[in-house]
Formats: sequence, C-alpha cells, structure tokens
Amino acid sequence: PTRVIDDHDRTDASAVADLLRLVAAATRPVIVVGAGAAVASPAEREAIAATLSVIGGTSHVPILCTYKARGMVADNDPWCAGVATGATIEAPVLSAADLIIGIGLDPVEFIPAAWPYAAPVVLVGSWAISRDDYAHAEHLGAEVAAEVVGSLVELTASIGSLLQTSQGSWSVGDGQRFRAEALSRLLSATVPSSNGLTPQQVVTIASAAAPRGAIATADAGAHMLVAMPLWEVDGPEQVLNSSGYATMGFALPAAIAAALARPGTPVVCFTGDGGLGIVLGELETLARLGLPVVVVVFNDATLSLIAVKQNAEGHGGEGAVTYGGSDFAVVARGCGLAAERVDTVADYDRAIRAALASGAPTLLDVVVDPSSYPAILNAVRG
Repeated sequence: PTRVIDDHDRTDASAVADLLRLVAAATRPVIVVGAGAAVASPAEREAIAATLSVIGGTSHVPILCTYKARGMVADNDPWCAGVATGATIEAPVLSAADLIIGIGLDPVEFIPAAWPYAAPVVLVGSWAISRDDYAHAEHLGAEVAAEVVGSLVELTASIGSLLQTSQGSWSVGDGQRFRAEALSRLLSATVPSSNGLTPQQVVTIASAAAPRGAIATADAGAHMLVAMPLWEVDGPEQVLNSSGYATMGFALPAAIAAALARPGTPVVCFTGDGGLGIVLGELETLARLGLPVVVVVFNDATLSLIAVKQNAEGHGGEGAVTYGGSDFAVVARGCGLAAERVDTVADYDRAIRAALASGAPTLLDVVVDPSSYPAILNAVRG
C-alpha cells in the first residue's frame, strides 16, 4: 500500500496520484466522514460539508458518518446513508462499494473488529494514522491503498471534482434507501413486553419532541446503540458521545458543557443508570446552573451491554451486572431538579414535551425493558 506519514504542510506526490487515480476509476464509491472533519474549524467544517453536499447532489455517492461526524451531512439528505461504526449496521452499503473514501476518518472510531470489505480504502486527513491505529480496526490497514495528509478542505474538494465528472452508477436516493433499511432493521429489533418502554421508543419519542437544532448527548452503554443512529440531526454537533474507547459517565457532564457552550439550546442527555451513578453529583451542578437540560435515564437496573456480551460468551452471571433498582427521580428532586418517573409511552411523551417546553433542568427516570438489547446489538454490530 502507498502511505504517507507527513505533517500539515506536505503531501507525498505519489500518494496523491494514487488517491486521485483510484477515485477517478471508481464507479460505486462510498464516502465515510470521520472525526477529523467534525473537529475542523467552523469555517473548514462548513467548507467540507458544502463539498459533500455537492458530491451527493451531483454524483449521488452514498455518504456515511461516524458517530463523531454525525451532521456533516443532514439525516434527510438523499445521499445520507446513515452511520459508520465498523460493524454490521453499515455493511450493505460498504459491501456494494468498489472504493471506500475516508474523509477525516480515524480507525479508533470503529469498534475493534475484522474489516470484511474487499473494496480498497483511501484516507485523507489532517493527521497521519499510525500502524497501531490501523490495528484497532484489525484488517483495515491491509486494505488502505493510499493515505494523504494535508488540508482536508482542499483534499475533499479535489475528490469532489473527480466524482462530479466520473461515470458513477449510483442513483438519486440510494444513500437514503440504505439508511432507511438500516433504521428499519434497528427499529424492528424489539421483544414485545409490557414492562416499561423499549430503548428505541425512548429515543424516537424524544427526537420527535425536541425542537430543530436541539443537542443530544449519549453515554457509553447499550442505549448508545439506539441513541446515536435514531436521534435526528441536520447539522454538526447535534449529537455527542465519547466514541472510540467509550467512557461511562460522559453524557451528563457533556450535556452541561453543551448547554453552556450553546446558551438557550435545549439539550437531551441520554444516560444509563450505571453511567449516571458514576457522576450522580453532577445533578446538583445542573440544578445550580439552571441549564435547559433534560436528563433521560434508561433505568433497567442492569449494565445491559456487558450483560449481553458476557451471556453470549457464557461468562458472568446476573449478580455481576444487575443491581437493586434506584429511583433517580427522588435523587434528582433532592438535588433541586424537577423530576418524574415514567413507565408508559404516553406518560413519557407527555413528560418530555413538558420538560423541553419548560426550559428548566429536569430528570426523567424512564423504566426500560432491556430484553430487546440482544436483538439491537445484533442489528448494529452483528
């Protein structure tokens, strides 16, 4: 493979030539936008997003975004193909590609798993990817045909110019078709139950209730598998998670930070009961600051993602991953927040709409049935 480890001011001519040759020859390229694009300066990010919009609108190339890059293309754009995780949810679109173009993509954004796609990969970014980083995605390194480090704005524009004139075979709406099929599989990954809400319902109801431009934060855990794909976005920085080597306890501090950075913008904090327990004292911080944050607790009294993984491998036991149920609404009221415990769709829909309308810091302790998580994990990660 042709690779260049370089700084922001230099690119290797042979790597650039390989990159442009592969892009020009592709008939079914797919773009994966990563963290490098999302963390660029606002002006650079806007320029990259504008180029992606032109690419999608003219050549109909499906565009995936990693969790960190969600919003670099809007969810309702015809070329938006959904999320890229390094796992199953994006497999149909990447399997159909004859070239995978990573724009600001860092392998650490993917879960550690084998890279199953035959199409060559080209990467452009503002920092170089080391062999150790490739190892995170196991076999991705073997598929990288060219890596170029330089101005992400200029490199994306060069790729866009080629794609607009190449003879691709994608049709209008192919990206959105892939996304709709992936979301359908995720939404149908449920087990009927009368014991609380499904994880999908918690996110879709909140997303429908929130005003345009509202921000969501998602903690590490099983609920992240539904929160990240199902929260609707139309721009960057509208859904935040720790990603990579994911850290529990991220969502509440991130929600507080988001509300401080974007005064007046409603924020929905999706957290599991385990993650909230790690940062429980920050409820007092939220109440004291009076920020417009609605904390939505997926309360199933279980470390659900760990439970699903260890049960599948025959390890652990219920005593290792379950605990006595906590009433987080009582705790939140003790910290000075408005709070309510809900266990039906109707009550949750009413409560979250009221909380968002109030603009006051609020906690909703949502009783969630965890029995759908194995099917959800299969739909997202396989």
